[in-house]
Amino acid sequence: MKDTTTSIELEDGRQIGFAEFGDPTGRPCFFVHGYSSSRSTAGWTMPGELLERHASRIIAIDRPHYGLSSSHPAAPCGCCGRSAP
Repeated sequence: MKDTTTSIELEDGRQIGFAEFGDPTGRPCFFVHGYSSSRSTAGWTMPGELLERHASRIIAIDRPHYGLSSSHPAAPCGCCGRSAP
């Protein structure tokens, strides 16, 4: 499934990587990957036909320390809630 991958810069200079899949005007749904993975997991776990049928837009983020996202020096490895813009 084709995706649009990009990153944004947070106020403190860190980067958060993310990809969007499905209908760009569809109902947004966030996908948060598990350990040792990245945003790209959504591309092979979410069939394109399913997203089209439900008019969904998946926004898959890279948690801190993974993929295109910077690490967060003051946070434990699994913490990502405070990084979401």
